[in-house]
Amino acid sequence: MGEVLYADGRRNVVGGYGFPGDEASGAWIGLRASRHVQFVMDGRAEPDDLARDLLFAMAVRTRDDLVRWLCAAMPGRYAALAPTILAHARHPVSRAILKDAGEEIARMIAALDPAGGLPVALCGGVGRRLREYLRAPLRARVKEPRADAMQGALQIALRLAEAGR
Repeated sequence: MGEVLYADGRRNVVGGYGFPGDEASGAWIGLRASRHVQFVMDGRAEPDDLARDLLFAMAVRTRDDLVRWLCAAMPGRYAALAPTILAHARHPVSRAILKDAGEEIARMIAALDPAGGLPVALCGGVGRRLREYLRAPLRARVKEPRADAMQGALQIALRLAEAGR
């Protein structure tokens, strides 16, 4: 999801509707990675190191194992595949997934900041790792986050508690 805080205090949010949305999240990346495994299992793609490492991460050896994994998979299980995609970033499938993640981030930022003048902070489990998949002008606007998600949630809770006094 993306969120902006404008100078006048207004906020706007895009995305964040949950899985299978959550574009560019670890779960979103892992869901796409699982398709490569399915294609390899079926013979629609050649077996390769990426598929081998994904199968290992999934603890899957057979088609039936894969069906069971996919039927039981929740967002966290898919997100656990994102590090494998990042580790194989030069693989054409991984590169395409990561490039698509960069484009999804760009769409969110464009919706939040049509004028294109605000700084951008990438947060979350894979957010910082996706910086290199943004187009150069957008990548130049990326700044380090002031805090992590937990610290941000605590700051919001504190402000809400103080406002409620």
